[in-house]
Amino acid sequence: MIVLLVVVTVTSMWAYNYFSTKVFYLDDKKYSEKSAQSTLITKYTAWFGKPIRINNSRDVKELQIDEDTYLLKELGSTGDKETYLVTYPSGNVYTVEDVNHSGFLLAYDKNGEVVLGFQAYSNNERILSPGEEYYHPSSLVTAAYDKYHERQGNVFLFILSILFFAYCWCVFRKEAFQRFLFKLSYRLWVVDPEPSDFYFFMTKAGAVGGMVVCGLGLLLSLK
Repeated sequence: MIVLLVVVTVTSMWAYNYFSTKVFYLDDKKYSEKSAQSTLITKYTAWFGKPIRINNSRDVKELQIDEDTYLLKELGSTGDKETYLVTYPSGNVYTVEDVNHSGFLLAYDKNGEVVLGFQAYSNNERILSPGEEYYHPSSLVTAAYDKYHERQGNVFLFILSILFFAYCWCVFRKEAFQRFLFKLSYRLWVVDPEPSDFYFFMTKAGAVGGMVVCGLGLLLSLK
């Protein structure tokens, strides 16, 4: 019981920290906050991703990746949308709109045409179309403004997977539990039912399959 209590406590603390962490994606890499210096400088890191530094000290945010600095300015709300201005190191300027304040961001170039977010790869290397920016304007807005960051993972799927895994483990390991399930299923139709060896085998096989499914569910819940 002590070991079980320790495992549950450690798992709960880890899960709370993991699922409460807010993240965003840039260049298909998941970023989370590494450090913050008051409200002025915020740093984000990702596995195999370039560090991001955001300067919030002015009305215009400065987002730095390597030696490149991107300028982002919130123009405010007009009607049913919120508008941002994104300036690239090259001088190119894009407008990004949060449609209906829903978090769905649309980017427009200087001609008012929508900037598509489709990315092409060849041999795991990014292929840029003529005039395409490496970082999509909407992705930069998402990175710079933490209100667009989302909590990582799916805590509901995580808890459900653990509970179902515990159930499958009991079915696999405990014959008394297997007998209980058998009687629960058949006692309404059969007098003094007794499970067969085939029933025990199929029950264990089903439990193993269930634990495999739970393992996949746990992995998916962490995405």
